[in-house]
Amino acid sequence: MSAAAATPHARPQTTLLGARIRSNPRLTLIPFSALPATELPVFGALADDATLHGAVRDERGAVKVADNDTARLLELLREPQRVEGELAADEFSLARLVLDRMIEVETGAGDFVSGSKAYDAVCGAFTPPPPATKTARLSQMALQHAQGLEIDDAVRVSVRLYFYGRLAASPDWLGRHPTRGSVERFLHIEPGGTLARRMRQAWRAVDLEPPNDGWFLWCARDANGANRSDRYKLYVSPLPEAVPTVFAVAADIAAQTGAVALKVGNDAASLLRPDKIVLYFSDLDSVSAAAARMARELAGCPGHGVPFTSELADSDGLLSFGIDPPRAEHGLVWQERESWRLWLTNRLAVALVAARCDGGSLEPWQYALARLAFDGVDSSTWAPSADLWDEAE
Repeated sequence: MSAAAATPHARPQTTLLGARIRSNPRLTLIPFSALPATELPVFGALADDATLHGAVRDERGAVKVADNDTARLLELLREPQRVEGELAADEFSLARLVLDRMIEVETGAGDFVSGSKAYDAVCGAFTPPPPATKTARLSQMALQHAQGLEIDDAVRVSVRLYFYGRLAASPDWLGRHPTRGSVERFLHIEPGGTLARRMRQAWRAVDLEPPNDGWFLWCARDANGANRSDRYKLYVSPLPEAVPTVFAVAADIAAQTGAVALKVGNDAASLLRPDKIVLYFSDLDSVSAAAARMARELAGCPGHGVPFTSELADSDGLLSFGIDPPRAEHGLVWQERESWRLWLTNRLAVALVAARCDGGSLEPWQYALARLAFDGVDSSTWAPSADLWDEAE
């Protein structure tokens, strides 16, 4: 795997030692036992988890789940305390809680602030790292574009970030690929097609239900779904006209390098999205091996580029990777399991919208990058840290 993926992520430096902090007085902490019966179903099994205390509701109505340790800390900080002694033992976690508006820090002027307004007090100055790859440049451009949108709903902003870079569907393109069958013929995977015959040896087609039915999906015939992970994703992102050639190469290499599954868009619009071909693996070494082979066999193929992924093999956006979360951390029952890119865009959107509301020394897109560094992602490459999901395993 790339050096960026194999290197543990360097935590941001924090400057809270000696500062006075307090719980955000505008928060309401509600134990699960005190929630109305009508609200408990929203939290599902979380309400029965002995390690979790309850819900935290802010003045805007946003709800988070607090574990027992966080709840005790919030109670302790009802009165301002200085960050020293036991409080100083985990300064990094305190800094995250300040940025997430759970805790406030006192400024030199005697005010207590949190969120983006508190970034200087928490970490000092922040300079966005220069993007090192095409996919990193696209990611930064997506954030700058989202900052200019007059949208204050983080969910809608996340959707805009997620689909950034999708090409416009021209009448000619739609006319050439009007049906699922026409896309099958374009890819040579129709019954009896040249690639379909070859793929039958290693792959088993899987039918998908809405809302995931915008894909042709195959699972490896020798994959044991109960014992293998499919969280490691290799994105293959050619321009639309090159998809048939590139997908054929990807399918062959995926089978030879131990991919668990692969998918490709099954309609005209899906072939215009950046992440139009995705291979799933059980480990990062296999992702690296597959990417190295594809880079050699597809040398010179222009890349479309998938924002919020980490580019591989100096491929100019053609090849990149991500790692899906094992599960949503303290997720609510109505929340779908997040993919790697959705995990990123959801967090970036929340930070960007909050910074737009709070103000602060950083532009909202810059604050979103600064906040993401606390989650273990290097925004110069968008590579996840090697130990990103250790706590959730």
